[in-house]
Amino acid sequence: MDFDITQDLYNNIDYKELKDYFLQTGNFRMEKDINEDNKNCRFVILDNTSSVGLDCLTYIDTENNTRLKYYNKFICQLTSGGTTKTIGSHIYDFLYCPDNRLNSTFKNEKGIEHGITRAEATIYGGYLPTKKQLEDRINTMFKNVDIPMFYKTPLKEQWKALTEQYNIKI
Repeated sequence: MDFDITQDLYNNIDYKELKDYFLQTGNFRMEKDINEDNKNCRFVILDNTSSVGLDCLTYIDTENNTRLKYYNKFICQLTSGGTTKTIGSHIYDFLYCPDNRLNSTFKNEKGIEHGITRAEATIYGGYLPTKKQLEDRINTMFKNVDIPMFYKTPLKEQWKALTEQYNIKI
């Protein structure tokens, strides 16, 4: 009974750099790092890299009962088996994407040359949000990353780095 809204952005983020930036703003804290100074922070960064990977930053907006995340869409397609599988990938869906909108993102020259970051908001609560609520959630995400922290990372370089990471010989 959740509702997702996504937006794809060209270029990628260094997720450790983004986390460090968020923690410096005063509006964010780590989920297990609660004290008198930060207990009222609006945003709580989840310590979930073991389950989502290093190319994803997830946080909760405590005022709106919303999970927000930024992740590298290309790497996700190559390494994620989806929500119902523990292993696998969506390589086929990347190459022959059945969703027209996502397919046009994958085939877009900017996406190929710059990389793709997906901004995703999941609204909890079992209700259908209004258009304004959806726009507010995604705009909050854009405001949080309206900083010069995006990098041009061509998909071919990401593929090369991934194969080197896993010592795959091509």
